[in-house]
Amino acid sequence: MGNHDESRWRTLIVVESVQCDRATVRIPGWDPKQRIVWAVSKFPSKIRPKQGEAPRYYLATVNLAAGQPKDLKPSYFEIAPRPVDEESLG
Repeated sequence: MGNHDESRWRTLIVVESVQCDRATVRIPGWDPKQRIVWAVSKFPSKIRPKQGEAPRYYLATVNLAAGQPKDLKPSYFEIAPRPVDEESLG
């Protein structure tokens, strides 16, 4: 029987800032208010966030039932399109 904590979902990851080799991220589908600090090496090398690029948006598969940030296991990253301002929608 599978572990409920390992259910994985496609979700948005927002990189709010990058300092040296650390990225401050939010995962709105897990906890929209909590900021998490990850090593940038968690991201694939070809799309790794860099200083000065934040905010940057990714889609990834994440175990959203994790209880603690240390238990989050993102994978299958891709660059997400930038959000559209509601006023731009017409």
